[in-house]
Amino acid sequence: MQNRCRMLRSVAAACVLVLTIAICGCSTVGPESSWSGNSGSVEGVVRSNDGDALAGIDVTMRAQTSDGDWIEYEVTTGAGGAYELDGVELGNEHSFEKDYDVYVNRTVASALPIVSAYGTYVGTISVSVSGTTCDVTIREGDSGAPDTYVD
Repeated sequence: MQNRCRMLRSVAAACVLVLTIAICGCSTVGPESSWSGNSGSVEGVVRSNDGDALAGIDVTMRAQTSDGDWIEYEVTTGAGGAYELDGVELGNEHSFEKDYDVYVNRTVASALPIVSAYGTYVGTISVSVSGTTCDVTIREGDSGAPDTYVD
């Protein structure tokens, strides 16, 4: 009987040790990737200052990673001026929000309008894991000066 009790105690101690190692191993956060984890989405509509939805307008979002690299997303508005970007990186698995620079109807490098009949927009939005809306109004016939962000 004593041998059986010692054996049960040994098995119980081994189970506790295995569980402790498993729990500690699962809670360790390693530096494998500083730019992978949660992602969010952005949707919106681009309109003229007259309220007309604008199809064919480029929307670019850009952010810098903790490593100093740049991550960039591009989309062109469709029918009704709508656009949507899914899978927008937010950083590590503990990040639920990230700021992105937004460029509408222009490139990151040039302030000149891509579609010359309309102006441009440059601003910053905070993309979240729950989704973000970014509606933008650009002026018809504008020379390319940044316009207003409409929330």
